[in-house]
Amino acid sequence: MDLKLANIELAARTINPVFLNSPQFADDQLSAGLGQRTIVKVETANPIRSFKGRGADFLLHTFDRKQRIVCASAGNFGQAVRYQQLAMQALNKSERTEQLSAMQDRLKLYYNHQAYQGE
Repeated sequence: MDLKLANIELAARTINPVFLNSPQFADDQLSAGLGQRTIVKVETANPIRSFKGRGADFLLHTFDRKQRIVCASAGNFGQAVRYQQLAMQALNKSERTEQLSAMQDRLKLYYNHQAYQGE
């Protein structure tokens, strides 16, 4: 997909809001070190704690909902694909909410373990 204003606008309308409006702030120490105002974007304030959620979400919206998707990654992109697959499945709202909530709980455990392990 080409980088065009129309495609950016489409993405902004299409991407799940949980992946939009990531917090940003000016980092004074980094700005001083670089000699110019530097804005830092916090990409961990979403369910999968990665910017890849936006890309996977947008990509999967281009697929037919009945199309099977296999992702060979268990990393951030793989988690983003699975998150979006659950969100798009034709489940009733309570089942979908339950599955997404369970996935978020598993991701929290994973990230807490990584932080604990120092990785």
